[in-house]
Amino acid sequence: MRQLALALLVSAVTAAVYGPIALLWWRRARVRSRTLRLVAAVEPEPYHMALLRHEATEAAAAELVLGGYLRIDEEGAAFLTGQGRDPARAPAHPMPAALLEAVRRHDPEPVSLGWIDWCDDGYLERRGAYRSERDALLPKLPRMPDGTGNQLLACCSCVGIVLVMFFWVLASVLW
Repeated sequence: MRQLALALLVSAVTAAVYGPIALLWWRRARVRSRTLRLVAAVEPEPYHMALLRHEATEAAAAELVLGGYLRIDEEGAAFLTGQGRDPARAPAHPMPAALLEAVRRHDPEPVSLGWIDWCDDGYLERRGAYRSERDALLPKLPRMPDGTGNQLLACCSCVGIVLVMFFWVLASVLW
């Protein structure tokens, strides 16, 4: 009878310890699947994806080079071409247009795209405005439960794990 009672007690403590852990795992799996559904439904614009990877200036420069607005020499300095100097011509997208405007402010001197990316206030302002505008279109992701808000549950889990280990040791000794 003593062994049966001990086995039932061990099983009850095991269920009490692993039950909340399983519920937390189940909640996290639900939040993760909901987050994946939200992210899968989003179709970001290419320049927004480049902004998220910190490659927007390079992508805009590539479009300007392909469009004939810029020429980049072997040292990485950007020069305006004849089309790039024409104020009536500008790319339709705001990111290449902002980069072209930044290069025009430095014309006729060559300018580094890295310097524009880090130091040109007008370009940084327009890039930040574009990013905040595009980020506002992204869905709000649900918060993943982390368990830091419930210290009592964490403490009870530790005590429960110690109890389970103690009961299994006791059951093996009494068996």
